[in-house]
Amino acid sequence: MQHAIFGIVLLVLGVLGVVMWWPEFGLVLRGIIPFILLIAGLVAIGAGLTTGKLEESRHESPDKE
Repeated sequence: MQHAIFGIVLLVLGVLGVVMWWPEFGLVLRGIIPFILLIAGLVAIGAGLTTGKLEESRHESPDKE
């Protein structure tokens, strides 16, 4: 029960903080979102390259001796 009460208090404080400091919150979001998109794009490219290499190794014939 204590965790739920603590969670509600934090939720209320978070909402009040966002409402009271909306311009600063928007400024932070405008700075963070492009960075997150950049990192997500790099991760997607890396995953695509890794998956492509795995698929190529599966399609190679096992009797290449």
